[in-house]
Amino acid sequence: MFSSISKIRKRNQSGEGLNRLEFLKQLVKEYKETKSEKSKIESLAKLGNFAYDPVNYNFLRKVKAIEVFVQSLKESNQKLIELGIGSICNCCIDPYNLIIIEKEDGPSLILECLFSENENIIQSSLSIIFFVLSCFESHKFKFDLKIQERINELIRSQNSQTKNLSSIVNDLIESTKKN
Repeated sequence: MFSSISKIRKRNQSGEGLNRLEFLKQLVKEYKETKSEKSKIESLAKLGNFAYDPVNYNFLRKVKAIEVFVQSLKESNQKLIELGIGSICNCCIDPYNLIIIEKEDGPSLILECLFSENENIIQSSLSIIFFVLSCFESHKFKFDLKIQERINELIRSQNSQTKNLSSIVNDLIESTKKN
């Protein structure tokens, strides 16, 4: 459920536990400092739960959680990549978040996720591309031949969601070439 800043302030003033900003800071710190894969997954999943609601975007930017989402795409653990790409998918529609994603080399990492074996990772990556191409005239996504060939492979996927998303993304890429 979406929230509002006034509801968050009211809840924080009630003295119930940590405030939102402190909690997010703690999660980012835990993700960066822990050696445990399980703890990393847990902290990234909790951080990702805040990415779906635009009221949290400023908090996520302040604690550098967007950077953490992008950095998680460099991990070898597929669950961390899945959580990171899903979180990026939930917050990439915001232009300030997209600037951070692009500064962190997010576009190339997101495009690399198209080559995953994990359907959730592929679908989140395609969704991000869709959002960016649909909402932003200016972006740093580069669709070279390798990426275009991969999208064409995904159009023939047995998974209908992957197939449909790939087809839509392909059409958007083609339409941007014409402009």
